[in-house]
Amino acid sequence: MNELSVLFKKWDSNNDGYLSFEELDQNINEITQLFANDENAVREMLKHADVNQDGRLDYTEFVTAAFDKHKLLNKKNLDRVFKMIDADGDGRISRQELQSVFGTAQLEGGEATWLEIMEQVDTDNDGFISYEEFNEHMFDVIRRNSMKHQ
Repeated sequence: MNELSVLFKKWDSNNDGYLSFEELDQNINEITQLFANDENAVREMLKHADVNQDGRLDYTEFVTAAFDKHKLLNKKNLDRVFKMIDADGDGRISRQELQSVFGTAQLEGGEATWLEIMEQVDTDNDGFISYEEFNEHMFDVIRRNSMKHQ
């Protein structure tokens, strides 16, 4: 929680206790490097997080948005991530495609870890992760994490 406070203060460049659209737009790429950070995406995030609809986020709205993964992880963003990983564009993700995107990360267990990931996500056991399997797994992870924070 302290990290969120530091981030909020850093982003609040005019020190008024609120994050305006402009302040969010200037800094949003720090947390959305993987997702689009165009003006429309930022406005949409602000709209959903801005509970009192005053056009800016107070600290409580900011913290709530930070823990509400559904506001950041929407269908449009999942589509982008899936397409980024699906390098050959065939509509499914192979183990090799996963490794080429995340390969720089040193996973404990090496090859066995990649096989375990595929086994967990590839529910129809065809050797590939379909878009449906990808979405289902991502939302399952979000549900589990949300339950930990309740």
